[in-house]
Amino acid sequence: QDVAHTLYLAIASTGSPEALPVLRDAVLSGKYDVQLLTFSLRRNYGDAARATAHEVLAKLKGLEARSYSHLLLALLALGDEWALTQIAGNEPSVALPYQNGPDSGLRSNLASSRTATRPLPQTQGLNRSPLEYLLAADSVPAHPFTLSQIESVLKRVFVDQPLGGGPRPRSLIDLSGSALLRDDVVQVIARYDFGTMTIQGNPPRSWLKVALHRMRDQGGKNVWAEWLESALAHETQSFYLLPMLTKAEILARLPQIEALTNDDQSAGVACDALLRAGRSVDVLALLESGKRAAKQWALDRICAGDATAPAAAMVPFLSAKSQRTRMQAVQYFDRTLAAEAVPGLLALLRDPDDQIRAAASTALQRIRFAHEQESHWAHQQNGIDVRPEAALEKLLLQAKPSEPKPRRLLAIASLAALGKPEATPFLIEWCDDQDAEIASAARAATLQVHLAAKR
Repeated sequence: QDVAHTLYLAIASTGSPEALPVLRDAVLSGKYDVQLLTFSLRRNYGDAARATAHEVLAKLKGLEARSYSHLLLALLALGDEWALTQIAGNEPSVALPYQNGPDSGLRSNLASSRTATRPLPQTQGLNRSPLEYLLAADSVPAHPFTLSQIESVLKRVFVDQPLGGGPRPRSLIDLSGSALLRDDVVQVIARYDFGTMTIQGNPPRSWLKVALHRMRDQGGKNVWAEWLESALAHETQSFYLLPMLTKAEILARLPQIEALTNDDQSAGVACDALLRAGRSVDVLALLESGKRAAKQWALDRICAGDATAPAAAMVPFLSAKSQRTRMQAVQYFDRTLAAEAVPGLLALLRDPDDQIRAAASTALQRIRFAHEQESHWAHQQNGIDVRPEAALEKLLLQAKPSEPKPRRLLAIASLAALGKPEATPFLIEWCDDQDAEIASAARAATLQVHLAAKR
């Protein structure tokens, strides 16, 4: 085995195309390290070597992650454009295969290797994953790929993966604060990975925040000012970026941010940014606009009590398609008790959602009680009490012997019509009144009250 291992190293060092099938079989057997092949590729990278490397890489995928990364790094260092399409973004970091020159330290190992199954020694120095190697400015040797080629990889890794976006690679996240990444690369990453990311329990951050910090550190120079303008013009980037801007940064781009208040996605965060910068926002105009995001932001502000709107402007939300919006409108009218909402609330008593039906019923009860109380206290303030008890008391006072006879007769007739049993003791007493007409009216009223009680 020692002899075979040394022999494979010697074969790899020749770089001969005839050696490729032998090296391929040795690596795929699992007994020999993939560095045998990377060593050979560096010495002679022709069509045959490229085809062999592609074959081996395809077979290593999913089987041996570190060997896969090592061979993929070797192909990237050699400028293989096909290798770009193989980067998934979650490959492990390994030592760069060619950072110490063409032989990668293997020539000195030809005589010292002792065990065939022992992996060949890794060279000391930088460790990189394939994606890190593509993005870092200090990788050795430097790759020949252009920024547009790098961007195509990032778009595929972050955007074109299943479920609306690929994973944020662990190793790439670890580089998020690193100055090793070129400015232009950071700007491209921010274009495709703008969501928040949590790093080992630290507060969430995003590549947009990394880019924003670089822009501030460099005072907007080195095309950073242009980057911010283009990021704000991008619908999704602006949604995540606007909450991070300072007051000065908002005011410096006021027309652009004001225009975003009509954007389908960024309207809310744009309005929040304007308020944060001390600018006014016409909440009612946004509420009545045709833009979904703007209307929702305005509705949220009004329902939270941070802005006001006429009841008529809020009534249409009771019939909104969104269950959340209908509930917001019900809760708003449950708080404001506007009578204009009654028809819409009555319709919601047949809503398919149990919670909305219950909330509408509660709101209607509260509105009815509030308006009954308003009417009652308005009468009280004007000296009018329309309660039946109050009417009985008033008539009894008007029927007292001290009152003029015409008033007494009219009051006694009214007590008969009112039919309240509580008046009976007084009517009986007045049946013995000295005035025959009063006594007769009292007896008739007493009889009528009794008859009303029986009915």
